[in-house]
Amino acid sequence: LLTHRWAWLIRESGIGPGAIMAVTFTNRAASEMLRRIRDMLPEISDMKGLWIGTFHGLAMDMLRKYRPEEERPVIDEVETRSLVQEILHEGQYRVRLGDASNAIARAKSGVPLREAFKDSPEMGSILRDYQNRLRVLRVRDYDDILLDTAALLESDTRLLQKIREEILHLLVDEFQDVNAVQY
Repeated sequence: LLTHRWAWLIRESGIGPGAIMAVTFTNRAASEMLRRIRDMLPEISDMKGLWIGTFHGLAMDMLRKYRPEEERPVIDEVETRSLVQEILHEGQYRVRLGDASNAIARAKSGVPLREAFKDSPEMGSILRDYQNRLRVLRVRDYDDILLDTAALLESDTRLLQKIREEILHLLVDEFQDVNAVQY
């Protein structure tokens, strides 16, 4: 349905393709949406510059476009768990790896810290150590992509206004499933 809305906005409302952002939850869904748009709108020959992707993919695109000097490698889930495990070992924390990883992810998705860390009073220290380690290594984890983009937009009102003027329509697939940071 988002693809039909996209096509309608372009054909019937005269909106430029670059003024529409469509957000999905998976790369597969984003690829399928792009394919459908190509099929529905063959007159759009250049698909570069279209804002179609996952929350994380689009946020990363924004960081690359508007803050290339701040680009850092993104560590994957395996590297993230390994880093958390090192922190737990070095700090001699008495928290299971899975619990620590889940609490960090929950906190970074917008769950209030009190709720995310309710199972262990040590979690605040673990999160602080984890974030410090990411900073020292000059990397970001998957969750930081959204947090860094949100921080960028909150701190740079001119950039936020520019993006609001460029992107006139925001289409979100499965909107009811977004978390606080994605919202």
